[in-house]
Amino acid sequence: MGAGRTRLTPATKVINLSFPTKKSYYCFIFAFNSKILQMDQVKHSKFIAAGTFAVIIGGVLILYTLIIDFAGARFTTFNMIALYVLEAAGLSYALISYRKEYRGNIISYGQAFAFGTLVALILSLILVIFNFIYTEWINPDIVQMSRDYTEQKLLERGLSEDMIEMQLQLMDRFKSPLFTIISGFIVNMVVFSIINLIVSGFVKREPTDPFANIEDN
Repeated sequence: MGAGRTRLTPATKVINLSFPTKKSYYCFIFAFNSKILQMDQVKHSKFIAAGTFAVIIGGVLILYTLIIDFAGARFTTFNMIALYVLEAAGLSYALISYRKEYRGNIISYGQAFAFGTLVALILSLILVIFNFIYTEWINPDIVQMSRDYTEQKLLERGLSEDMIEMQLQLMDRFKSPLFTIISGFIVNMVVFSIINLIVSGFVKREPTDPFANIEDN
């Protein structure tokens, strides 16, 4: 052999570089799209579930409000306690039902709190809309009744007439529909968030298998 030539022996290996075929590429795209569609369906079902529970809880709270107003017991200690109990019971029902029906009876604290927050958002919106309609058209006298109740409580605290009048005037300034809706929504979310923090701790149920792969949906 002359210089500069390479001798090929039977032991010489030839590296074969193979590239993905068009079929394997389409299979990958199909699997990826199927996973995205599955995730969208899970999110959609989660939102539907939260909306359903919010409507049920909202219906119970609205019915209770109508009954308690008919009985003339809105501004009572019993009503305040009963409202908190109903709200806590309603949120507990939503979280436990979601855990059993959608999570295979397994849910972490974070997942429970996230779903409870979604329910609280929809529920707060429902209650704010109802409260606006109720105070504007169904029972507008409730606004004056609330003002009279506040004045009575201030008198019981021993405030002077000037201080009472100042606070009542401050109340009157914030009676606009927009402010009522915004403030009502914020108050509802604060209350439901506190209840959600507590209830989620009781509802959570971790998997017995520490290596179980539970998707966070």
